Amino acid sequence: MKKLLSLLIFATSIVSAQYTIKGTMTPPEKSDWVYLHKLQGAKPKFISNTTIKLNTIVVAGEKQVLGKFEFILPEDTKPGAYRATYRNKGAGFVDFYFNKENIEFIFNPKYPNQSVVFTASRENKLYIEYLQAYALIQNKIDENQIDYIQNGNKENKKAYKIAVKKLQDVQNIYENKSDGMLVNNFIEASQRYNPSSPIDNMDEYLSSTVNHFFKYINFKNDALYNSSFLVDRIADYVFYLNYSENKKLQQKLLKESITKVMGKLSGVELKKSVTEFLITSLADKRDGETVDWLFEKYYDKLPEDEINAEFKKEKLQLLNATIGRIAPDFSMERRR
Repeated sequence: MKKLLSLLIFATSIVSAQYTIKGTMTPPEKSDWVYLHKLQGAKPKFISNTTIKLNTIVVAGEKQVLGKFEFILPEDTKPGAYRATYRNKGAGFVDFYFNKENIEFIFNPKYPNQSVVFTASRENKLYIEYLQAYALIQNKIDENQIDYIQNGNKENKKAYKIAVKKLQDVQNIYENKSDGMLVNNFIEASQRYNPSSPIDNMDEYLSSTVNHFFKYINFKNDALYNSSFLVDRIADYVFYLNYSENKKLQQKLLKESITKVMGKLSGVELKKSVTEFLITSLADKRDGETVDWLFEKYYDKLPEDEINAEFKKEKLQLLNATIGRIAPDFSMERRR
């Protein structure tokens, strides 16, 4: 009996010392594998891989196939942002935050970010709840701001101020709820700047949005750095907030926005990571002028041991066939 009791206690301690990450795809993805990485600055760290198992359930009298996968994590797994990837190419992943708890989620693999629902995980459920509550009121603020610019209606001004107060209350509530949690870092950084009163004209409104875009983001925060948060916000700022259909003006805006972003970065690893991200994005868009500028002004000035010669060669070769650049030499043998 003593041996049996000891064995049961030992087995229980093993079970309690593990964490599970469970995902359900509906409908299932065609691939068979899912890879788990910890987002760790510029170099995501591979953690594990597992297979996707198909299950069939009956919903409202109809059969539905689900794809299920599961990861077992040891007790000493470090908290942070993790990524479950189910495609080798293109966007095929779900990001989540792990902080010593079991996690379960359901999602549509075609629209992972828009469809993911966490059924287990205090941290992730709270963060999603915050984002939804915040967006609901922020949308009302934006609507009243635009209406006020167009019509100058006093009712819009009054509604705007009320909404701003409600939004600050929501922010305070969720910062307090998440106190001591990993997601508190992301809740603090996700808030937007809203002036106390609506702005009178569109140019001033756009200028205010651009100038205060990074107001609540701490670029020295390790939790933000070891996630996709910073890169996602930088991409929004550079490629969507600073945009013009005029090509010459677009080049000017791109360089100005990149210069502002780079001025906020500290640490070689973060500068390298962001620079490589921007170069890759612009090379894919075949923007050779800005890629050349990024190499000359930022990438080539990194410490020598941080410069990846193969990365630079690959991106420049990708741009060789674009308009305005000298194509590489090639020859053709004529068949007889």
